[in-house]
Amino acid sequence: MKKIFLTILAVLLLPLTIVVLILILVTKKARNNRVRNYLAGISVSDIDAITGTQFEEIVAYLFDFFGYKTKLTKRSGDYGVDIFANFRGIEYCIQTKLYYNHSVGSSAIQEINTAKNYYSCDYALVVTNSKYSKQAIDMANRLKVVLLDRSDLSKMLSNYRSNNKKFLRKYLEGRLCLRK
Repeated sequence: MKKIFLTILAVLLLPLTIVVLILILVTKKARNNRVRNYLAGISVSDIDAITGTQFEEIVAYLFDFFGYKTKLTKRSGDYGVDIFANFRGIEYCIQTKLYYNHSVGSSAIQEINTAKNYYSCDYALVVTNSKYSKQAIDMANRLKVVLLDRSDLSKMLSNYRSNNKKFLRKYLEGRLCLRK
C-alpha cells in the first residue's frame, strides 16, 4: 500500500515540478531580456534614474553576462545581501547601493561583511552608482570587502557593450589578489 501511494505521489508531483522549473526559467529569461534591452545604450548616468530593485537586476545580469551564476535574494530578511554569485565554486555575496547625491557609508560595509560570514561566502562586494566615504573605504580595506563604484560600473557597462565576457573575472581577480 505504501509503495503504491509513493508511486502515485511521484507521478502526480513530477508534472508539477516540471511546471515550476519552467516558470522559473521563463521568469529569469524575461527579466534578462528586459535588462538586456535596457542596457543596450545606457550610461551610468541613466542608472541614476532607476529603482533599487532595477539596479539589483542590472548588477545580477551583468555578473551573469560575465560568467557568474547569480541568484537575487528576497527583498527583506537577507542580512544585507542582494545577490549571490558563484564562479567556479567561489561564492560572492553582493550588496547594491543605488545612491543619488551622496556616498555609501561604512554601514554598508559592516552589513555585507556580516552577511559574508553568516552565509560563509568567500568574498563580499558592494556595488554602487555613487562613490564611497573615506570611512567606508578604510573599513572595506581592513575587512577585505571589495568596493565597486561608479567608475567600475562604467567599465562593466563598457565591457558589456564590447562583449568582453572575461572583463569582470580578470578585474575582480586583480582586486581580490590584494585581499587574500
